[in-house]
Amino acid sequence: MKFSYIIVLFLLGFLTSVTPVLSEVSEFSLLIEEGEPLTSEKGIFFPRGEDGFLNLRIEDNQFVLIFLNAEKIVIEAENIANVSIIADSVRGDDERENYLLNVSPSGLLYSHPRYIEKPFIYLVKVRVTTTDEFSTPLTATGHDEKETVQEYGFAMLKQ
Repeated sequence: MKFSYIIVLFLLGFLTSVTPVLSEVSEFSLLIEEGEPLTSEKGIFFPRGEDGFLNLRIEDNQFVLIFLNAEKIVIEAENIANVSIIADSVRGDDERENYLLNVSPSGLLYSHPRYIEKPFIYLVKVRVTTTDEFSTPLTATGHDEKETVQEYGFAMLKQ
């Protein structure tokens, strides 16, 4: 019995000394507004044809994705089912991480709460899944959804 108390105390001491790898809230020093251009040309810009651009950057040690129109003005993306990033570390540790991004309350930023390590040198691919609703007489509701996946990258993000 005494032995199990020692193990519990040891584990509690270990867990309280670990540095958190997730942020409590995704609050960024980056201030953006819909309909306004970005204040800096930071990160990578992935062309999306007539839909504009994706801007992937690192803010406050986290990946951040912003949708832009053809004039590089911030827009709120429509019909987004999910956004993910595949990031390969090029620091020599051969780590590949997948990040499923969360949309911010404003709808203008997508981010993941996990902190990433410096130096910020990653080979990245962005995957955007959209859903579109269409009419069909083959379902009880008269409509169905179609998912479309678009990938951008692999490109070097060095920041």
